[in-house]
Amino acid sequence: STGLYEELKNTPEGNGSVWDNTLVVHWNELAQGDTHDTSQNLVVLAGGMGGYFRRGRYLDFQRNTTRGFSDMLVSCFHYMGYDTVTRFGDALLSSNAPLGDLV
Repeated sequence: STGLYEELKNTPEGNGSVWDNTLVVHWNELAQGDTHDTSQNLVVLAGGMGGYFRRGRYLDFQRNTTRGFSDMLVSCFHYMGYDTVTRFGDALLSSNAPLGDLV
């Protein structure tokens, strides 16, 4: 991913670079592949994201199953301008809202 990051940073766009207005999401739905554990997943949001998300933080949701990947993806939809999206995936795994802690 370092090569991708450098390419995005070195590609001019507007008053900055493509990196400044890009969201790269790194995640694996399994926290540990050999056991299929899903209790401690790591998600990395990278890029300038147009300043939409606050950066440089570590957020721990304490294994809160009602604030998980579905809500994170709703947050990503909102970043892309799709504010009418309130849920993604299984309704049992969603709080029907974006992760407010991200913005």
